[in-house]
Amino acid sequence: ASWGPGNWIEYINENGLFNAKKVILLISSHDLVDIPYQEKAMPNITRPTTNPSFSIIEMMNRYILPKAKNLLINNVINLNDKNKINIDYDKEKGSKILNELINLIQKNGIELTVVQFWNKQEFENEFSTKYHLEIKEIFSKRNINIIQSLPYFKACSKDSSELFVDSIHPFTLKGQACLAKVLEDAIY
Repeated sequence: ASWGPGNWIEYINENGLFNAKKVILLISSHDLVDIPYQEKAMPNITRPTTNPSFSIIEMMNRYILPKAKNLLINNVINLNDKNKINIDYDKEKGSKILNELINLIQKNGIELTVVQFWNKQEFENEFSTKYHLEIKEIFSKRNINIIQSLPYFKACSKDSSELFVDSIHPFTLKGQACLAKVLEDAIY
């Protein structure tokens, strides 16, 4: 798992909401099933407690091995029907976590706006995934303002390679400019 809704809640619980008047939540389709697991054997790679002895070992342990593990897990999930149960569980848990997040923000009297980010595949196909629609439904049922990123990105470019550096991250100059425009509109 990466930095998903469960992590967001923990961050808010640890750090608060900084007296915010508004929260802009940028969420992608995969976030619905991005459930943080607490594995006792797995070190907390987000908060190192010592300087690494060798940067190459740090890179392997902190970035490459976890990414490889996630890639392997994702491929196994696609090939193994037994794991469908895990995905359904993750989806159910993800829905619960998103509702907890909404409750946490709203109980503090803070306005919430959601930006649903369309990943590269969704952008290219102009078709949202099942998880995208399920996330949209969660926020719609709670009458939360939702902004879709697709029209903004299509206005910036029809070519995904000008916007995305991988399957989800808009870390090109043009991609960042488009994302900034979406977030600006979400703020105002």
